[in-house]
Amino acid sequence: MMTRFFASVGLASAMLAAPALALPVKPGVSIVDPQGGAVGTVFAIDADANVVVDTGTHKLALPLTSFRPSDDHLVVALTRAELDAQAAAKEAIAASLTVGKPVKGTEGSVLGTIDSINGDMATLLLTSGQKINFPMSAITGSADGAVAGISAAQIEAQLDAVRASTAAPAAETPSS
Repeated sequence: MMTRFFASVGLASAMLAAPALALPVKPGVSIVDPQGGAVGTVFAIDADANVVVDTGTHKLALPLTSFRPSDDHLVVALTRAELDAQAAAKEAIAASLTVGKPVKGTEGSVLGTIDSINGDMATLLLTSGQKINFPMSAITGSADGAVAGISAAQIEAQLDAVRASTAAPAAETPSS
């Protein structure tokens, strides 16, 4: 009995140390959670060698190292519900960073909406009706909507400074 235990531990260690999974990872292979609950199937292997899991509701990529082989299926540490929740959260974040979606300031008030996106810049239509360009890198998507890294008061102060500098009369030159 003791020998079998050590042999099992040795086999488990060898499996963990192995660089590749013993079970071929290919489309259609079933995936279960540690309790044996169905998670989904392998949909594909992407260009980054991630396993694309199809839960039946979502498709999401997980690193190959997230899986271990077991008989004729793969085991992943998360349940189908957990993977679906993660995928839904990612979709909500992506959806919050699209044209027409509101953008809140750091204090939680709505600054305006995303009017357009051009590369790494967004044009925000402020609640005042004014449009400003804003870097996309300064806007964070979330399940609760997009949040800019600035408050409404800070935007108004910057706009006031711009207005004041453009409204200042030109300096008069002394006459001779």
